Amino acid sequence: MKILNIVLKDILQILKDRKTLFFLVLLPLVFTLFFGLVFNPSTISNTEEISRLRIAVLTTEGEKTASEQILNLLQVSETLSAEEFNLSDLDIKKQELADGDFDGLLLIPKGYGESIRTELPVELEIIVDPESPDLQSIEAALRLLTGRISTAALAARLSTQTLARLQPEQTTAELKEAFWQSMDLAVQAWESPAVTMQVSSTGQAGNADFSPSGFTQSSPGMIVQFAIFGLINAAMVLVLERNNRALDRLLSTPTTRVQILLGHILGMFVVILVQELILVLLGQVLFKVDYLSSPLGTLLMIVSLALWSSALGLMISVFSSGTDQVLVFSLLAMFIFSAMGGAWFPLEITGQTFNRIGHLLPTAWAMDGFQNIIIRGQGVSSVLLPAAILLMYTAVFFILAVMRFSRSTR
Repeated sequence: MKILNIVLKDILQILKDRKTLFFLVLLPLVFTLFFGLVFNPSTISNTEEISRLRIAVLTTEGEKTASEQILNLLQVSETLSAEEFNLSDLDIKKQELADGDFDGLLLIPKGYGESIRTELPVELEIIVDPESPDLQSIEAALRLLTGRISTAALAARLSTQTLARLQPEQTTAELKEAFWQSMDLAVQAWESPAVTMQVSSTGQAGNADFSPSGFTQSSPGMIVQFAIFGLINAAMVLVLERNNRALDRLLSTPTTRVQILLGHILGMFVVILVQELILVLLGQVLFKVDYLSSPLGTLLMIVSLALWSSALGLMISVFSSGTDQVLVFSLLAMFIFSAMGGAWFPLEITGQTFNRIGHLLPTAWAMDGFQNIIIRGQGVSSVLLPAAILLMYTAVFFILAVMRFSRSTR
């Protein structure tokens, strides 16, 4: 009963401030809308078809057969598109490359066709502007092209050598013709591979009715961030009690220190849990974030997040000597845990090191739990680990708060 009285007193004291509704509900909605529009795929031109890089293929009349093989492979390239020109136009094409009419030049030197048939050391020449932003893309695509040409040529040579052994009466001209026929077949195999791979997503992202938006990042992110920000008023209650001697009077009653701390942490928990419930429902209705695909999983996440956040607030209030320190410590915690824990941006877009560091923080696990539900379409089992980690941090922060409070009130 004593604990419940403290809980009720804290809640009424927090709600006395008229700005509470603004900071706990309205401000998170504004930030959710802002970050949701920033991360919204419809605001980014990634839905537009990416134009392929233009390559001019320059060859001589004597290398028509080889150039045809190269052009056939370039036709199925997802990166490059090619046009054929005569090698005598090299100076003109270099000027057009400088003017931006082409992204690169591919030169088929004299003797190249014979080199791939007999393994002579003649290679394709690539000319690309060294300052071009597409330099690496072009070079990678052309390396893939030359690799496929080499593989096709190897297959054709082996086929021709086998034919020569089986039919020794074949003339050089006939074997040469057989080589290019085999080369054609090998190139066609690259154009239509016998084995293909199709990647499909599982869970919510693989649902045809699922339309990802920036709000699947911003809505849970702002729930996590403002669960910490909302602690400012709640954490100040204990500090004010200490400063106005109300805590001393409370300690003179039969109420124990643990009961006092439990009352304060439960008061914070109730406020934060109600805040999270409101934001989840508004996220479901206003921003179409499907928290209710797993109601029990979402409930488990907001309860564990509220418990951890309350323990953090209790620890801040116990370690702070004044309201100004509560404000500073709360804002520092919000910025560090939100930024490093993936509340502002997905940790998946960061480097591996940053991702690992981020997952040392409970906020990263909170984001994982929410997004397992709203993006991946998973159920309660997917949030058990994130919830357990949040509860582990809750226990650590609560123990630290109890130890500090016991020493400071002796």
